[in-house]
Amino acid sequence: MDLSQLEVSKTEKENVCLTGNPDTSNCVSFFKLGDTSQFITNNDGSDGEAETMSFVVLGKDSLDAIQASSLASYVDIQQKSMSVDYNSLISVLPINETHKKLTELLQENTKLKETLKQNSLAMKKQLSTMASWQGIVMKLHENHKKKFKETTDLINNLKRENLELKTRLATQQSEDTEHNFEAINRTNSDNDDTVIYTSQWDIDDITSKTEALKFQSDEASESFKEEKHASLDNQKSQLLQQTDFMEGHLEV
Repeated sequence: MDLSQLEVSKTEKENVCLTGNPDTSNCVSFFKLGDTSQFITNNDGSDGEAETMSFVVLGKDSLDAIQASSLASYVDIQQKSMSVDYNSLISVLPINETHKKLTELLQENTKLKETLKQNSLAMKKQLSTMASWQGIVMKLHENHKKKFKETTDLINNLKRENLELKTRLATQQSEDTEHNFEAINRTNSDNDDTVIYTSQWDIDDITSKTEALKFQSDEASESFKEEKHASLDNQKSQLLQQTDFMEGHLEV
């Protein structure tokens, strides 16, 4: 077979038979650089498309492993390609050896293209994973900012209510003390007037009435103190509940 018959036009022919017979079952395809749609044809006539490897994206170690594997494949193919003397290949080797070398070159070219394709797919998966992770992190950040703002507003409201309750308690205690003094002064003034404008024979009656009034005043004072303590205890319990709620919300 003449070597000139092996020359194939890029626009006219797609396959070259390597065994010399016209049977297309032993033919291989020429590939254009960057074209991933063509693959080597097996002896049974079916397309032997290389299976695409699946990568689990784990981070920098995964990317380093992919790059190392791709670099090793590329270096191996480059060394094999450089070991061939293309100038003397046609003139020195017989036709069968030439066909064999061409087949090896085509297979190496296919492996190189598959390696580049796998590297490209791995890089795309890495970028897609990084983009999805960035979206998740941004959503979490926004949710945390929103919850932090709500918690801050709640704390400020509780502080303001606590200050108002303390002010009301102080004012109520001051008013209660003034009312007690006024009641005692009125009672003493009434008793003095009664003593001045009554006769001697009414002293015992006045004394008993004074003691009764004093007893009633003491009872009223005790009742008022109990009510005041109960009111203060109720307000203190409310303040403690609000404080516990605020601490629990902050812990969450």
